[in-house]
Amino acid sequence: KVLLDVGKLEILNKLKITANLDKELFLPGEKIEIVGSISKLDGSLASSGVVRLDFNNKTFENTFSRGAYALSIEIPEDVRSGDHGLDIVIRDSFGNTGSTFLKASVAQVPTSIRLVLTSTQLTPKGTLNVKPVLYDQAGDKIFKDLSLEVTDAKGKRVFSDNVPADKELGLELPQDASPGEWAVTAKLDKLKETLIFSVVEKIDLDIKLVDQTLF
Repeated sequence: KVLLDVGKLEILNKLKITANLDKELFLPGEKIEIVGSISKLDGSLASSGVVRLDFNNKTFENTFSRGAYALSIEIPEDVRSGDHGLDIVIRDSFGNTGSTFLKASVAQVPTSIRLVLTSTQLTPKGTLNVKPVLYDQAGDKIFKDLSLEVTDAKGKRVFSDNVPADKELGLELPQDASPGEWAVTAKLDKLKETLIFSVVEKIDLDIKLVDQTLF
């Protein structure tokens, strides 16, 4: 009669996997290149099989042979910035498996500027309330300084300074502000956004009432 101690019976079907990135920080639209090796627990190379990569809610597959593999994936242009996980799972032709995990960081890249005005028609001595908003490739806000400029109806610059993004500014127009179309422009490197607002003359009415008649 043969007795087997089932509690001590273990089938080892694990593979050891290494994975290396070509760099740590990536730009949107760039390619991530991963190379690595696959070996058995005894140190010998795995012969062949499939390697699968999960990244940004998408799955990529490739084959490997002689214990070596390579993966190349393209980062979406609108990917969110920050750290992204790279889950790698491999399975050889005998059903042995292994896995590893990497992180790839994506830079935050300014892609657009939006100007918000509370009013598009002002009078001399009126206040221009403007808020420049800066967005990255995923539509998330970026909080950094950008250039803001205001020009009058004759194209003369009346204000120019570096201001923080996503903060409303109140700029008082001069008493002698010329009527017409003025412009406010926000810039950061090659990004630029311009809005037009109008300055109208302020008319002071002098009304007199004489014998119930308006003059």
